Amino acid sequence: MIKRRKALVATGRADWQIHYELAELFRHEQDPESALHHFRQVIQEYPHHGSSHLKLAEIHQAFGRFKAAIPHLEQALNYTRDDHTLQAQTLGALASAHLKAGDPSQAKRRLLELIAAHSDQIELTLKAYGTLVKRAVEEGAARDVNQHLRDLEDYAQMLVRSNQLEQYPLLPRRMALILSLAGRHAEARQWAQLQPKPAES
Repeated sequence: MIKRRKALVATGRADWQIHYELAELFRHEQDPESALHHFRQVIQEYPHHGSSHLKLAEIHQAFGRFKAAIPHLEQALNYTRDDHTLQAQTLGALASAHLKAGDPSQAKRRLLELIAAHSDQIELTLKAYGTLVKRAVEEGAARDVNQHLRDLEDYAQMLVRSNQLEQYPLLPRRMALILSLAGRHAEARQWAQLQPKPAES
């Protein structure tokens, strides 16, 4: 299939869809440089193709090129607005890329954006809080640690009050882990012992 698609490219009649197929084939064949080339061709012909921006970012990150990944993740945010889960995942990936590129302030901004806009994505929201708390602890920023933990506690209690503990039973474990990162071991134990209420008969 690759040979047929490449032959079509050589004739100059390949559209962005052919390039996308080739990019995915090369990615599957673990030929990232060829995949990068064809994903770039997709973007050149179809700049709004969010999936290609995400795949380009993924390849760059795999090679430690975090600064190169950031523009593609930012573009992906613009072109995936109808998929709230993907938006939240992309914000998380963008925050991670900023952190690894040495820009913690931008990472924090994106994590707070994720929390504010996508609190319905429980796993991703808790992960964002965990990253914020971990960074604040590492930086010795006690005020930020306390603020993030207050916001996290409010969020977690809201989930409990709205009976979402049954839908997300990992909440106590996630809370205990984050609180432990901040040295709040007594509170962590309390959360670890929390159990969903039995369903009413």
